[in-house]
Amino acid sequence: MSTLRKLVIIVSIVILMCFEGFSALRVNPLLARVSVLRGKKADIIFHLKNTSQNSMGVDVEKRDFYVNSNGIYITGIATPAYAHSCRKWLSLSNTSITLFPGEDIDIPITINVPFTAAGEYFAGINFSYVLGKQIESGFRVVMNIFCIIIIDVKNSTYTYKAKFRSSDVYKTSTDQLPKDFPASLKKYPYVFKIEYANEGNTVIGLDGQMRVISNTLHRLMGTFQLSRQDTIAFPAITRVVWLPSERLLPNGDYRAMLSADLGNHHMTSNVFEFKITNAEVNQKPAFKCDISAIEIPLKRPRVFVGKDLKIESLDFRKLNISARITGFKQRTDGTLVPTVLNKAIIRDMKVYPKPIIVYPYRERSVRIVGKAPEQLPEAGEYYALLNLNAAISKGASKTISIPMIFSVSKTTKSIALDNLICTPAGTKTEVSFDVKNTGNSYVDFSGYLLALDKNGRSILPQPVSMNKNRVYTGFTLHQKVVIPTRVEKGGTVRVVLRYVFEKDAEGKPIYKTVSTQERF
Repeated sequence: MSTLRKLVIIVSIVILMCFEGFSALRVNPLLARVSVLRGKKADIIFHLKNTSQNSMGVDVEKRDFYVNSNGIYITGIATPAYAHSCRKWLSLSNTSITLFPGEDIDIPITINVPFTAAGEYFAGINFSYVLGKQIESGFRVVMNIFCIIIIDVKNSTYTYKAKFRSSDVYKTSTDQLPKDFPASLKKYPYVFKIEYANEGNTVIGLDGQMRVISNTLHRLMGTFQLSRQDTIAFPAITRVVWLPSERLLPNGDYRAMLSADLGNHHMTSNVFEFKITNAEVNQKPAFKCDISAIEIPLKRPRVFVGKDLKIESLDFRKLNISARITGFKQRTDGTLVPTVLNKAIIRDMKVYPKPIIVYPYRERSVRIVGKAPEQLPEAGEYYALLNLNAAISKGASKTISIPMIFSVSKTTKSIALDNLICTPAGTKTEVSFDVKNTGNSYVDFSGYLLALDKNGRSILPQPVSMNKNRVYTGFTLHQKVVIPTRVEKGGTVRVVLRYVFEKDAEGKPIYKTVSTQERF
C-alpha cells in the first residue's frame, strides 16, 4: 500500500506543479479500495469539480493498472491482458461529460465481481480534459488525472507465494550486460540480478536482506537490505530486482542467502551460488567516506579545530591510504581541482593516523586537527581539499577528494544568472547559461526551465527539471540543458533557480528564486 500511495502523491504533485489552468479539474478519490463479495456488485463514486472560469470537456476511460517486471507503473491498456486486472468488471455511466465553470458532478462506476475471483484486482480510471478557452484559441493541451481502483474480494483467501526463477551476477567492467540492464548501475563493480514470480493473488515484496558469503574464505562479504517498496511484485508478474554492490569481490566460490517477508508475516528464503573468476589483483582499490564535505566553523582565533570521519574499505585487499590537504578551485563544469593551500587561514592542519591502514571490508576512524589563525579573516567561507589516496601492493591507486569548508562569522547565500543562450537544434532547443555565486557562502541550487509560445502558454506538458548542483563562493558554473521541443519565433525560454537563502528559528529552510528569460 505504501507504494500505491507514493504513486498517488506523485500524480498529485505533477498536477499541482503544472501551469495556471492545468490543475483546474479536481477529482476525489485518487485511490479507491473496495471490498466486494464474489458474484456481487458495488459502486464507486468519483466526485469531479471544475475550479476554472471556463467550460471543460472531460473524457472518462477505463484502464489497467499494475507494476511490470521492471518496476514500472503501467496505466494504459495491457497487451497481453493482465491476469489480475478488473478493468472489464467496471461499468461507466458516462464516458464524456461537460463541466461548466464552478460545476461539480458525481460519476458512479459499477463493479461486477465474478464468482471465480480471489485475492486483489487492479484497474484505473483516467479523466482527461481540455479547457474551453484552449479549444477556442486553437492551443490544445490535454491533461490526465489517473485514479487507482483496488478490488478486495472479501470471501476469498489471500495467498502469498514467491517462486525464484533465476539469479545472476554481472561484473560491469568486463561482462556483456543484458539489454534490460539499468544504465545507472554501470558505475558499480558488481550487480546482482534476481527474478522472482508472484504466484499468489495479492501484492508482495521482499522486505528483508540478502547476505553474500565467500565459500572460499569462509567469511561474510556483504549484506544487502531489501525493501518491499523497491521489490514489489503484483500478482502473476515476474519481477526483476537489481542489487548493486559497491564492494570488490576476490576470485572464488560464493553463496547468497536471501530471507524476506513477502507481506503480512509470510516469510520466504532462497540460496543461490555463484563463482567469481575475473577479479584482477591489480585493479583500482575501492573505499568510501561517511561524509561528502567537511564543514568547520572558525569562531575564535588560535584555537584548535577539527573533524572526525570514517573510511570504509570496499576492497578484499589491505589499503594503505595517505592524506594530503590542498586548496582548490572550481571549474565551470563543477569539478574541483587541487591548488595551493592558503596556509594563512589554517595552520599546521594534520590528519591522523599516519599512514591510514584499512583492512578488507573494515572501517577506520580518521581525525583532522588544525589551529585557527592568529586573527580571524573577514566573514565568509574559505576552502581546502582533503585528498585521500589509497594504494595496494603492486597495484593501481585511487584518490577521493573531499571539500573542506571553513566558515567565519555570518555568511550570506546569493546567486545570479547570466549569459543565457538558446539555440534551436532540429526538434529540440539547446539552452546554456552561467550561475555565479555572488555571496560569501556556497549555494546548493536546483531549478527548471519553461518553454512558452508567443502567447505565453507552455508548449511542454511539464517543466524541464535540473538536478541539484553546488557553486562555491567566488566561482561560476556553466550549465547546459536540452528542451525536448523546438521553440519557434516569438516563443520564450525561462530559467528559474531555487536555493536555500537561510533558515528560520526552527531550522526550516527559507527559499529564494532567481530567474531569467530569452524571447526568440
